Amino acid sequence: MSSVQQAPGLTRTDLQQHDLSVPGREVIQNRVDIAPEAPAIRHWHPGEEIIYVLEGTLSTRSTASTRRGSAPARR
Repeated sequence: MSSVQQAPGLTRTDLQQHDLSVPGREVIQNRVDIAPEAPAIRHWHPGEEIIYVLEGTLSTRSTASTRRGSAPARR
């Protein structure tokens, strides 16, 4: 595992990366720690994304559709 600080208040830890059964597709699992002072960074991912919030609340917006989500922490 390696941790990389992306921007102030934003740290990504790579957990695993594996090829899927579909040619040319892979799964990447990261832990991202977002501090309250972290800036909102617009970015995209070329595939599906699954988010699990450990603490706090995360709001997301998709530019591909009008679907929006808010995920509270679950304990």
